[in-house]
Amino acid sequence: MEPHRLTLGRIRTDCSVMAGAEVAAAMGARIDRTLREDLPAALAVAAEGVITGTGGVLRIRRVRVQLHLDGGADMPGLARLFADRIAAALKAALAGGRAEIRHWPDRDSYLAAYVMMRLALTSEAAWAFPDLAALEHLPAERAAAELLRARPALLTALARAAAAQGDAAAPVAGWPEAARAALVRALLNAPLATTETGDLPPALGHLLGVPQPVLPGRSAAQDLGAALEVTLRLLAGGGAALQPRAMLWAAVAARAVWRQADHVATIATSPPGPAEPPGPDRALLDHVLAVVAADPQGRAVLDRFTRTAAAARLSAPVMRSASPPATAQAGSPFADEGMSSPRMGLGLLVPSVLLLDAAWHLGPTAMAQAVWQTLAPGDWPQAALDPALQMLLPVDPSEVDPARPQPVPPERLLRTLAPEARRVFEASDPDRRWSALILGDFASRLRGLQASSPAYLRRQFLMRPGTLHRGPDRITLRLDSVPLGILLRMAGFPGRQGRLPQPGQPQLVLDLGDAP
Repeated sequence: MEPHRLTLGRIRTDCSVMAGAEVAAAMGARIDRTLREDLPAALAVAAEGVITGTGGVLRIRRVRVQLHLDGGADMPGLARLFADRIAAALKAALAGGRAEIRHWPDRDSYLAAYVMMRLALTSEAAWAFPDLAALEHLPAERAAAELLRARPALLTALARAAAAQGDAAAPVAGWPEAARAALVRALLNAPLATTETGDLPPALGHLLGVPQPVLPGRSAAQDLGAALEVTLRLLAGGGAALQPRAMLWAAVAARAVWRQADHVATIATSPPGPAEPPGPDRALLDHVLAVVAADPQGRAVLDRFTRTAAAARLSAPVMRSASPPATAQAGSPFADEGMSSPRMGLGLLVPSVLLLDAAWHLGPTAMAQAVWQTLAPGDWPQAALDPALQMLLPVDPSEVDPARPQPVPPERLLRTLAPEARRVFEASDPDRRWSALILGDFASRLRGLQASSPAYLRRQFLMRPGTLHRGPDRITLRLDSVPLGILLRMAGFPGRQGRLPQPGQPQLVLDLGDAP
């Protein structure tokens, strides 16, 4: 069971002090400081008995407490009194079942409720989703896509929530075809995990009874959108026990089979029209079909699909085009030639490095070290030896010293930080202030995320896989998967970012791939 996490969004105090103005002001300051510094720990203890056994995600809009003090009170004691009163108010609120309480059984159900609310499919209260405020300025479909890309398991909870309102596919039914196809590409970008591979045959089995109408001329993007709708409807019913990505892989493979059936049926009765130009959507259909057909169990189910789809006319053409070499499962239509890294998102910090002129202040090796020390300390050894990072920011191995404190950045450089990011910087490790400055400058560029913690930025942006390709006069960095990619686009990250401080001064080009 995950540990409880209790968060207070805002505390508003209204204090009446029977004393002179100076004493009252001093008392108010002491109370404010106590609430900031001592209340969290005291409340964690006081509320433990209240929230124990309350699983999932619980949102309470507000509680009110009143406290009368006779005479002086020590501040730690005051914090405990406040904590006890708040815990009692929480208990009363939970027992009363008030309208200002929202409860979801798990995190996925909570996020699904948010998506349904944003898409105007329910009338859920917006106040119940404070931790998703960074998505509020995005269009509803973009916000939904960002959450689904970051958490594919959310597909099942979203399908169930939408099915309860009438149609499991309703959340994506109104999206443009390009947006639906981009979401499918993002969800299927990474190879299947072992547990997901085991779910492929049963997922295909669920699809055998799903009608797949012949639609000549249908684009690859439309096929991917149709596969997404089928996936949601199956996840809301009999496929709920299967991995969502496995179900989506199966749905895309099924659509690819029927797509080839459509093509064969069309050219058998009329001259062939112009072929659809190659692109990422068609590449994904071909790739998924090849991967599924390479698995013996998947191949057996696909044989049944082909017989159902077009009998003798379709069987041979589909299986000849779908038979890949044994190594096809490891490939991806999105993989570029180049050097890969699981922490390629660190390249997003390079524009900040250039703006802050970190190479001049620190030197090449210390500058590169400051970049990879934005990661958690446990990741530093691997980052220091990462060949892709070495290509991006070369270092002299003899100069690398993770234990060496970083110098204090000049005060004038701190002016680049947004006020919220400046506060995060001030709370950072004094020995890693250049790393904190680089991370703070990056956060300052992201609308709605300026106050983000280093851990959040690492998880969402820095620890992201990608590839690095070096050309004659440029280094191109391509990220495979970028949650909240719209924020990066708004901040000007795709495209040329400036010349890198290394021999030849190559131009850095950032490519966010298919990030919406």
